[in-house]
Formats: sequence, C-alpha cells, structure tokens
Amino acid sequence: MNTLPYQHTSKRRENTALKAIMNVDLNTGLRPAYPGEQESFPASSSATVTTRCMDLYPGFNRRDHFVVRLRELIEKHISDETYDISRLCRDFGASRTQIHKKLAKWTGLSTSRFIRMIRLRKAKALLLDTDLNISEVAYEVGFKDSHYFSRVFSKTFQMCPREFRRRIGTQSLTVVY
Repeated sequence: MNTLPYQHTSKRRENTALKAIMNVDLNTGLRPAYPGEQESFPASSSATVTTRCMDLYPGFNRRDHFVVRLRELIEKHISDETYDISRLCRDFGASRTQIHKKLAKWTGLSTSRFIRMIRLRKAKALLLDTDLNISEVAYEVGFKDSHYFSRVFSKTFQMCPREFRRRIGTQSLTVVY
C-alpha cells in the first residue's frame, strides 16, 4: 500500500471546489446569470410579473421566484380537492424530488405541508372576511371533509375554526380611540 498523505478528498470538499470553479453560489447552488443572458422561465403571466419583481427589487431572488410561483399555482387551484403534489409538479414543470428538496431547504416544509399551509391561510382569510360556515370554508379551500379540516386547523393554529372566527373576528372589529 503506497498511499500519499492527504490523497483522499471528501466529496463535500470536491463539490465545493467544483462549484467555485463553475462560479456557483455556494449558499443557493445557483449560478448568477451572465451579462446579457435571458432567464428561462415558462411563458406565463405570473412568471413575467415575478421576473419584473426580480428586476425592480434586487433582494427578490430565484428562491423567492420559486416559492411565489408554487404559491400562485396552489392558489389558482385552491378549491380543487384533487389538486395534489403530482399535479403541482406537472403544472410547475419540475420533478417531485426537485420541488421537495428546494421547499424543504428554503421553507422548512415538505411539499404536502406547504400546500396545506397555503390552504389554511386562505381558510383564515375566508373565516374573517366572509359569512361562510365552517363546512363551506373547508370545501372552498379544497378539503373534502370538514371534520378533517377542523382537526388540521386546530392543530396548526391551536384553536378550532369557530373559536378563531369568534376571537379574532371580534378583535378586528374593536375600534381604538
């Protein structure tokens, strides 16, 4: 066995060196656009709006664009109870693994929890802004079963939807002089 010291280089060090050579941002794993290079986003109105945001706001980056596009797709199909991860992936144009890894890295949520959180946030808004009953709100945000909706809502926000509407609704009507 004739080995030289420091011959073994860990994969992490190799990847870091390779990314540095390729001019890839080590935090995001994305390379910066070259001068004059057009970003390739699917042709849709939301992509152009988001691209404009990227131009207008220097802090608005590809990570934000990714999350905003996912949120827009989910909100577009929010009342469809059959809209699941596989349809989201197909509409987004990325694999299930790709979406899951990026969401977990950037938001700390799995894809299914991200979809559920978008639905629950919409439900909160509907509970405050409309007179729909709890079952109607559940169906409006894509839950098949209103009892399951109430359990998930309670677990997430530590109060049932009826209590949320009663507590938060009366607080928002309170006028401070």
